[in-house]
Amino acid sequence: MVNLKTASAFQDVDAKQIGTVTVCPADERVLTLIAPLPGQTPALTEAMEGALGLGFPEPGGVTRAGDIRCVWMGRDQAVLIGSAPLAEWQWPALISDQSDGWAVLKVSGPEAAEVLARSMPINVRAMEGAARTQCGHIPISVSRIGPENYEIMCFRSMAHSLFREIAHSAALLAARRELS
Repeated sequence: MVNLKTASAFQDVDAKQIGTVTVCPADERVLTLIAPLPGQTPALTEAMEGALGLGFPEPGGVTRAGDIRCVWMGRDQAVLIGSAPLAEWQWPALISDQSDGWAVLKVSGPEAAEVLARSMPINVRAMEGAARTQCGHIPISVSRIGPENYEIMCFRSMAHSLFREIAHSAALLAARRELS
């Protein structure tokens, strides 16, 4: 019988400091997709606030309670990050564990927004919550988690491509800064 072992999507990738930007895999966390049943978003928000202290996010939004976040992922969909679904949750929603399907990358530093802007067709500098977009050819969700901090989620199968794309953009920016 085969003995399978859990492996990180970024198992061979170490954090990199490139110029003023750090690109590193995020700690492994529980990721749970939540989709409210039709017409049940207010009831779901109430149930989530009672259980976790945060509600279902508005489009493009992120709700927070301590280390737990709920990130908008599209129409009537959000990903709960950092809390495992509990059996006693009786939420009016469809709930699915997505922890093994997604990889999360952190990008931080004074020029993080500029690095991301080189690969994404959105204005990350003005972004305050979350957006679904692409990084190069990779479909992603990007969240601003601090003034100079972003988290990018992609499908697990594209984790290494995402890391290379962001690291390459950071290296190009750093090289340009050195030439100036």
